[in-house]
Amino acid sequence: MEQQESVAAEHNDSFELYDLKVEAVAPPGVKVYSGAQPGDYFELKGEMLYLPPGQGFSIYSLSAVLPLLAAKQRETAPLDWMTSDEEIANPDPNCPVRLKITRTGKRTFRRADTTAVALPASASATTGVPRATLAPGYDISRLIKGGWHLSGDHGAIDRDQALKDMASFVEAGITTFDCADIYTGVEEMIGDFRAAYPALAKSVRVHTKFVPDLAALDRVDPALVESSIDRSLRRLKQESLDLVQFHWWNFEIPGYVEAALELARLQRAGKIQHIGVTNFDVPHLAELLDAGVRVLSHQVQYSVLDHRPEHGMDAFCQANDIAFLCYGTVAGGFLSERWLGKPEPTGTFANRSLVKYKLIIEDFGGWALYQDLLHALAAVGAKHGCDIATIASATVLTRPNVAAAIVGATSAAHLDAHRRVGTVTLDAEDLALIHAVTARRTGPLGDVYGLERDIGGRHGRIMKYDLHK
Repeated sequence: MEQQESVAAEHNDSFELYDLKVEAVAPPGVKVYSGAQPGDYFELKGEMLYLPPGQGFSIYSLSAVLPLLAAKQRETAPLDWMTSDEEIANPDPNCPVRLKITRTGKRTFRRADTTAVALPASASATTGVPRATLAPGYDISRLIKGGWHLSGDHGAIDRDQALKDMASFVEAGITTFDCADIYTGVEEMIGDFRAAYPALAKSVRVHTKFVPDLAALDRVDPALVESSIDRSLRRLKQESLDLVQFHWWNFEIPGYVEAALELARLQRAGKIQHIGVTNFDVPHLAELLDAGVRVLSHQVQYSVLDHRPEHGMDAFCQANDIAFLCYGTVAGGFLSERWLGKPEPTGTFANRSLVKYKLIIEDFGGWALYQDLLHALAAVGAKHGCDIATIASATVLTRPNVAAAIVGATSAAHLDAHRRVGTVTLDAEDLALIHAVTARRTGPLGDVYGLERDIGGRHGRIMKYDLHK
């Protein structure tokens, strides 16, 4: 920790202002100074988080729990920057925000053109797990415990142990759970956890999904939507669902806008707190917004192997204050030491998740390029004392608009590694090493979930579309 300063953000609209603290954190041996003086130029390296209209614009804050704008000081002048309160113009010409630095003390630093490392988001004081604010009064852990792996498709589940593991995740600061009405038994399991651990349950956010079967899409009506939400409420033992993420298998079948509007009605009735979507493409997500549905988040497949959210969805969601919640960040386990230096597998995989992500590897550029990526991730991991999976997920968390990564876990065996995902700080050199490999990729191509939505295609053929049966 080199320096603490107060920062205020100003905007030319009638937005609220925040008086924030920022901590500068550097790897061992690297000096970072975040002070500024007249003439200093800052190149933005991190993400800006725009809050809903009327809620203000801010940067990373221990008090507001927001991401940081990391910066690189491009030039210095022989002045005492610690004694000045000059405003620093934002170098982004499209952003009218100006930053004002208030010095709180004076220290001596060696003046050098030093790159500031990206800082983690604000974290729990006791666990160190970073958190993100999605809406006023609604914050989540930036690591989300996934529920798909508990649905039975990945082997037998010890239910009692699963509940104990949920408690371990919450105690470790991973207080947000992901599930779905189509994940067999998972909503009930989380409901049982809430009943068994009422004190811990108070801090938990549960993100479920409303996923009507493909075969039933033409029969989705307000009654079906409400009965599905009521079923999730009963299973989860909640009076109001924290976040309902809406999925629609086939946009050629009408009714998705009407279903989303019914979710909005149930939100006004108090049965739902927030509405999100999962695996929508840009045009159809735009239809929901045009209809007046407030979408808080979008759950997408996003990893160092799969950059499809960058094909237009990221810009659209940033413009509409929709945060990414990312699954597949470790590609079902393919982004791990287990596969480093191994020949391409043949034969049958142990579960459908591996089948799914092996197809992504093929689209990415094949086994050889994937191995190059593993070696790059391993090199970065060796530098930080982390495994490949940790670096893979941490890389996704550096992307603009990403609020959280979903970690699939059938147990708490890798909990310590999961916690490190949110606290490891990747610098420009790390990201450049990874980018040097991912820049050679050949795919996957298209919008979010476009390949999987093609029922007759190689990705679509392995999907299960009617899981309520």
